[in-house]
Amino acid sequence: MAKTMKTRKPLTARHKGLIALVLLLALTVFVSCLAVGGMKLDKEGVNILMPWVPVSAENWPDSLPLDRTLGGGLYAEYTASAAEGEDLAAKVKEAAEVIETRLSMRTADAKVTVIGENTLRIELPDMKQKDADAIFAMAVAPAKFTFAFDDGVVFMTEEDIANAGVGYADNTGTSYSVGLTTTEEGKQKLADATSAHIGSNLTLSRDGVALVSATVPMAFTDGAISVPLGLDYAGTVEAAIQINSGSFDVTFASASSGELANDGVGALRIVLIVAAVLLAAALVYVIVTGKLTGISAIWTVWCAVMLEMFFFATVVLAYTNVANVIALLLGILLAIYTAVNRTAAIAKEIAEGNGPKSATKVGFRAAAKQVWMAHGALLVVSLILMIFSATKYFGYTLCAGVVASAMVAPLMRAFQACFVSISGKAKLFGKVK
Repeated sequence: MAKTMKTRKPLTARHKGLIALVLLLALTVFVSCLAVGGMKLDKEGVNILMPWVPVSAENWPDSLPLDRTLGGGLYAEYTASAAEGEDLAAKVKEAAEVIETRLSMRTADAKVTVIGENTLRIELPDMKQKDADAIFAMAVAPAKFTFAFDDGVVFMTEEDIANAGVGYADNTGTSYSVGLTTTEEGKQKLADATSAHIGSNLTLSRDGVALVSATVPMAFTDGAISVPLGLDYAGTVEAAIQINSGSFDVTFASASSGELANDGVGALRIVLIVAAVLLAAALVYVIVTGKLTGISAIWTVWCAVMLEMFFFATVVLAYTNVANVIALLLGILLAIYTAVNRTAAIAKEIAEGNGPKSATKVGFRAAAKQVWMAHGALLVVSLILMIFSATKYFGYTLCAGVVASAMVAPLMRAFQACFVSISGKAKLFGKVK
């Protein structure tokens, strides 16, 4: 008796396109949920993937920290005193410059203001009070570092150090040391002192308080020494910052502290409204112009927004301020410009009687020059802005938007290919004659 053979029908192009479209939609929805809502990475909720796309000014994502002008912050004021006969105003001004240097190494958003002759005000962005107190203390400390042996004679100070860095003190990776490179004069001082005191205790002090005391096993003649301070990572970093920035001859006493007014909610709300209006206007235009092509276009724009914000949160790592918000909006506009140009080019081909597949191919090619010239121009502008310290974060942010738009551009081809495979009716891709 002959067996009946069952044959499986091969998938049609329509079925393949539908499956691919569903998979792409599912992936987009999943990433969108992560971007907007985040996700717990363990049952206890200790490890969390924070959201990176803002949808509300009141619930702004922690992954996009706000600067002082938008998110408020903390301030502290100090009264200065100096040795008798010193020009206090000049000394405070010099100290303010050192403090600005220290804060620039510790946070990207801080402000130092000299009030009158003897008052200094420091403003920091919103953060935990414990962290702010540590930064304030690091900033206003005179940071006079001295190196001395058991005889108490100081043979080297922070002025003899050319550079300080942070590294591991041992192989466990749990303790840290500060690596010091001396000046040429400091190199000779270190070599002479350690050669004469092998086996003695070397004490490193900061503002008269001993940080560490350790036995010198040999002479250090190459101008480099690694000193474990016994501090945690943050404390070791702050000590290195103080050494690199220099010291001052003013003593600061705390006068007052408090919170900065948070007046940025309204501005953030306006930004989100502007972004929503831009996306809505683009959605209406591309849908009316290109129908299914418009869906491919606005889908691509949303992917560009998510990728741009992800780059800003993980690569740029800058505070969200007015300038960076403008750069982010420019990135969104670039993605919209790309989508609109492509949609219009494809719709034009449809109107001239071409089929969806041919119109898509020709339309993408026709829009390529304008689209990639716009990307190139903005990329050059962003690279130039990166050079200057005042505009570097604007440049980084704008570059993130350009790169995100360029990276997701091929997705529109993929979305469009799925729609063309599902339906080859020209009227679904634009207005036909």
